[in-house]
Amino acid sequence: VHFTVMEQGDYPEKYWQVDIPNDEDGTSYTGSIENPVLLPDGRAFNAASSASSTSAPAPAQKKEVVKAATPVKKEQSTDPAFYVLDGSIGDTLYRKPGDLNGKDFRIENCIDCEIYILDHTSQIQIDDCTDCKIFLGPVAGSAFFRDCKNCTIEVACKQFRSRDCEECTIGIYCNTKPIIETSTNMTFRCWMGAYVGLEAQFDAAKLDPKVNTWSLIHDFNKKEDLGAVHFTVMEQGDYPEKYWQVDIPNDEDGTSYTGSIENPVLLPDGRAFNAASSASSTSAPAPAQKKEVVKAATPVKKEQSTDPAFYVLDGSIGDTLYRKPGDLNGKDFRIENCIDCEIYILDHTSQIQIDDCTDCKIFLGPVAGSAFFRDCKNCTIEVACKQFRSRDCEECTIGIYCNTKPIIETSTNMTFRCWMGAYVGLEAQFDAAKLDPKVNTWSLIHDFNKKEDLG
Repeated sequence: VHFTVMEQGDYPEKYWQVDIPNDEDGTSYTGSIENPVLLPDGRAFNAASSASSTSAPAPAQKKEVVKAATPVKKEQSTDPAFYVLDGSIGDTLYRKPGDLNGKDFRIENCIDCEIYILDHTSQIQIDDCTDCKIFLGPVAGSAFFRDCKNCTIEVACKQFRSRDCEECTIGIYCNTKPIIETSTNMTFRCWMGAYVGLEAQFDAAKLDPKVNTWSLIHDFNKKEDLGAVHFTVMEQGDYPEKYWQVDIPNDEDGTSYTGSIENPVLLPDGRAFNAASSASSTSAPAPAQKKEVVKAATPVKKEQSTDPAFYVLDGSIGDTLYRKPGDLNGKDFRIENCIDCEIYILDHTSQIQIDDCTDCKIFLGPVAGSAFFRDCKNCTIEVACKQFRSRDCEECTIGIYCNTKPIIETSTNMTFRCWMGAYVGLEAQFDAAKLDPKVNTWSLIHDFNKKEDLG
């Protein structure tokens, strides 16, 4: 086996929470124990509930994983016109759960309409719509908006693209980087849609609610093109106070859609949907008042060592070794040829290379660039980095935050879980390394080798 992604039920009961020992001159590291990265279920770190321990945590007992219910199924319409909305003005239009069941859909030439597509689809194309409110349930493929103006949109999709659009506000879940082209004054925020049966539809569309790269907008045009702002990403303090929670009207035959109102997507701060605290409303929510954004404190600064050997750990056996906050301050670092060691790099670095380590516990604070592991065996690792790569490694367990897809090559029996490291001053170090704790693609492992390779 090349790698496995650990189920959260198998996660350690406690975080790997590191107490930083005092320096030889008596300098101590005091303050709040921090970890700004959310677990896959949206749970945030709580120092009070996580025992302080300078050791890798023990694994938890496995918990049962409950799958989402199956989506509503109906007899599908054979009328092609049912899968198109064209030329409506001032109407409120629905496609309800079970109506589409994974089919393609088109919306075009609509003005001043409210449109609710409350079923999963394979792909959706929206053309030439103006002054509309458009709510799209899970799209397994692409949602493509062209020539739309002044629309309020809620969309969950694998791929998002807009071309020649203006003045649109988009609440979005997206499994890949949203793309805009020749579009101006587009405002993006995280998905805030909710209705009965939504979780099952995410499952049917094969969209993982935990993997949401909604804010990583890719703009095909240069900033100086188009003569206007291309897009902005809304601060969470400006988000609507309430979710866009849709009540599904009964069918003409009296069929009703009952059950829990659902939204499996977490907000950027890890807040999960709570139907009881979100007023039921079949309308786009009003914007919230802007809240103050508090920046992380600055990281510890010290006089930097001029000895090159300080930036390398080589050949240690059975030792416990530290680099503490302020020791490295964004420098490169190397670890190599260590056996049965506990190694704590508790400062932000530019890049780290780890070679030929065996039976070690290695804890790496934020790495602004690449963390590259080669020829490591039977190691327990906690690492936060922009890029992760392993080559020729075996039997390692990695708790990881990663800003891009982690890469493995000619490596076997690698186990990945979400980052669970915590120590004083960590949030400021994430900030210094320019790592956004909300953008964590730790589970999207890219394996350079085919499954049948490596024996």
